[in-house]
Amino acid sequence: MAVTGTEGGDILVFDRSLIIEGIGEADQKRLIKVVMFDSSTSINQLLTIDNEYLVVGNSEGTIRFYDF
Repeated sequence: MAVTGTEGGDILVFDRSLIIEGIGEADQKRLIKVVMFDSSTSINQLLTIDNEYLVVGNSEGTIRFYDF
């Protein structure tokens, strides 16, 4: 899995794409989830734990936990 943040304050969660006959490659990722946040708050920390949980820390001092 891979996670990234956007300027709009959203978090995008990617997973390895399924390789379907002739479509896709082993190193491609596919978007599986979008976590929407308030765009006025910047994300300071973003990590995954055991590919099961997403941990987000923001500029307001809030820490949020999400499960996949």
